[in-house]
Amino acid sequence: MRKKHRNKITVNGKGYDYYRKQATYKGQTHRFSADNKDAWEAKVEDWKRQVDSSVLTTDPKMTVSQLADLFLADARATKRPSTIQERVLNVDKFIVPMIGHLKLRDVKNEHCEKVLERPSTPSMVEHCHKVLKRMFQFAIENELVITINPISLGLTKRVKSASSASRLEQAPKPEFSLEMMDYVMTEFGGQPYEVMGHWLFLHGLRIGEALGISWTNVDFDGGWINVTQQASSVSKVSIKGSRWDTGTPGPLVIPPKTASSKRKVPLAQPTRALLLKTPEEERKGFIFSTRNGNPHSASNFRRQVWYPLIKRLDLDWLDSHDLRKAFGSYLLDQTSAGYPIVSKWMGHSNPSVTLAIYAKPVQESELAHKDDIGLAFPMR
Repeated sequence: MRKKHRNKITVNGKGYDYYRKQATYKGQTHRFSADNKDAWEAKVEDWKRQVDSSVLTTDPKMTVSQLADLFLADARATKRPSTIQERVLNVDKFIVPMIGHLKLRDVKNEHCEKVLERPSTPSMVEHCHKVLKRMFQFAIENELVITINPISLGLTKRVKSASSASRLEQAPKPEFSLEMMDYVMTEFGGQPYEVMGHWLFLHGLRIGEALGISWTNVDFDGGWINVTQQASSVSKVSIKGSRWDTGTPGPLVIPPKTASSKRKVPLAQPTRALLLKTPEEERKGFIFSTRNGNPHSASNFRRQVWYPLIKRLDLDWLDSHDLRKAFGSYLLDQTSAGYPIVSKWMGHSNPSVTLAIYAKPVQESELAHKDDIGLAFPMR
């Protein structure tokens, strides 16, 4: 029960009543005083709203910029290079310039909406939203001022819907065909970068894995390629000061993205023949390397090799990752290799990913079987 008190005002001798009592809410206790019952209850309700809106007593003056510094420091100590780069880019370019000056306890959903107006494409908005939401979650997990993420469920749904709509608006790619792949692989033939075509299509490697293959990864006797590392496309500026900052020249060479990505892939016979053309005494370091012996970066490969190649072939829609998809599609559609084997060779931890994304019909196979059901059941 609230306690009613009487106090004297010494100036004119008049007394007045006031209420003073402590209130406890969600583990927090505070004593309030007011002129009357209604004012006391109003103060308590306002305090409850502050608690519900995530205001805690721990470092209440912390700004978004200060939180961002802690968030990036954690990423540099614990995350992979690609995650560090994504967070640095979005924090420095979009988040801090827009709301870095705000106290963390004052951030509302409308401020988050303003941040997401800055990126120029739906994909960039989606990445910015992901980083912003994760940053606030980091604050909650570490008990830094807030207990509720200021990004509303409605805003999250709108971002996802816009990204999905953008993908649906993209023109579908032509169907994969053996003729097209032969066309592409012929263009690789006889070039200094020919082996990259082999890694991407005949072995289904990711581009970073292909660039990171060294001579020690090739088992000529057993007929296998051991995928143990990849050349990262991450800018070294973004990982400066992190555990990945080795100070060595050339692209960053790191372990594959997941445990299942460390794998053995059968060494294709055409690739074996191509590699054996290199004298044994020259089989050192990375197989496709720069003059300094470093691996090529993915961005340089695309700019110097891939984009000119697809332009010559008038296949501007073709992505280097499509060769990896073609590898999986061919094995699943044209051979007796089951999807668990193909999934293992592709480095997927879950075979359902192989079936959902990489099991695409081969055009020639589709045409060959289009009349099968009608021929089997002529319906006389």
